[in-house]
Amino acid sequence: MAENFRVHLRHPVLVFIASFALLLLGCSIGIHWHPSKTAATVIAVSGALLIVVHEVYYGFLWVSLTAWWIGSRRASNSAFSDRGPLRW
Repeated sequence: MAENFRVHLRHPVLVFIASFALLLLGCSIGIHWHPSKTAATVIAVSGALLIVVHEVYYGFLWVSLTAWWIGSRRASNSAFSDRGPLRW
């Protein structure tokens, strides 16, 4: 079993910039129908922040689940070392 296990999360600032650009594009389409630049900017910034929070939470969730799964496999392998490694 390889001991070098690395998990990479996307950089929160880059996630903010990308999601802000995407949401600003959607808000600019909405401005065409109801012109309010302040509302579009507030919606784009708050949406981008929520996407950053979602990405960070989702990353920690997957890291936690992966670590739990690896730990459970190691514990079951040490408890049943005479049977060999467990498979899915």
